[in-house]
Amino acid sequence: MIPSKSCLQVSMVLDIATISIAIASASAVLGVVYYLFDLRLQTKLRKTDLLMRLCEVRNDTDWLKAFDLINSSQTADLMKMRKENRMSEINRINGFFDEVGILLQMGLIDIDFVQKLLKEYPIKTWEKMKPVLDESRRIHDSPQVLGGFEYLYNEMKKREQRF
Repeated sequence: MIPSKSCLQVSMVLDIATISIAIASASAVLGVVYYLFDLRLQTKLRKTDLLMRLCEVRNDTDWLKAFDLINSSQTADLMKMRKENRMSEINRINGFFDEVGILLQMGLIDIDFVQKLLKEYPIKTWEKMKPVLDESRRIHDSPQVLGGFEYLYNEMKKREQRF
């Protein structure tokens, strides 16, 4: 039996509707896939930008001078600097490590990234600065001062013990 003209029209309409639905579904899937790839790329770009900004601070001449001053000083010298109101060098270094610790705590960077960028310097600096920081916390009655730096130190020590 030969299908009637109206049956063919219904069949064609069904096929066109099915094809349209399939195309629309495929377009939606491709859109989601594109969005996911774009999201991954944006995440990489943001991390790269963050790395470059951290490197820019770490490579700044004033930061490097302050870092050398602190790391070549004895703890007693740092306490003396604090009493002489020469806190800009101390604050520059502590502030940077505090910010890195906050980024780490928030999950915006990971500990491997920090290790590659900063090596063992946060650990050495924290250990040298701890008496000065404890004194500052006591004077200001603020135990959370530089909590990010302390967090960074603790996480780097944990990582050091694993390897």
